[in-house]
Amino acid sequence: DYGRIDTEILYDNLINKFTWGRAKEEDVRLDYYHVRTLTVIRARLSYAKLAKELVREGDNEKAIEVLDYIMEELPLDKIPWDMFMPDIIEAYFMAGDKEDALQLIAEMREYYGETLTYYTSLRPELMMAADYEIQTSLGYLSRVSGICINYGEEALGKDLSDYLQSVYSAYISKTQGGGM
Repeated sequence: DYGRIDTEILYDNLINKFTWGRAKEEDVRLDYYHVRTLTVIRARLSYAKLAKELVREGDNEKAIEVLDYIMEELPLDKIPWDMFMPDIIEAYFMAGDKEDALQLIAEMREYYGETLTYYTSLRPELMMAADYEIQTSLGYLSRVSGICINYGEEALGKDLSDYLQSVYSAYISKTQGGGM
């Protein structure tokens, strides 16, 4: 099947052969271009896809190993939150590692919550200039809200959704004339 992943080969390449150098080391600083490159090549997404395929094959233990590996090699304090972290969270849920999924969700909400609090505290014209960052933050958290609901965390998903709705309502009110 053309769309199928050969998980044995991919696992061997991603876990045993490919190295991320010293990216995770404390004394290494990754500049914008390195971080951007890791996003462009979809580094975290490759591991999330492998983990999801391993779950489909019934190997949850190996899936969790893959996820733990990439989170260790490309930690959030070195490579910030990106568009592929919801995939990592979903893969943890799929593999049955609810604890790590929920921990990442809590950290993600804190990270993007701080981002949204900052941007929505700005004057309307400055807030509108940060529209991309606001929309991105809302989008990632919205995606995670849906993941929560899909994996039995309805209360958390609803809580996230309600939070996003309140932030978005305040944003619209402030930028559409209510706060100018």
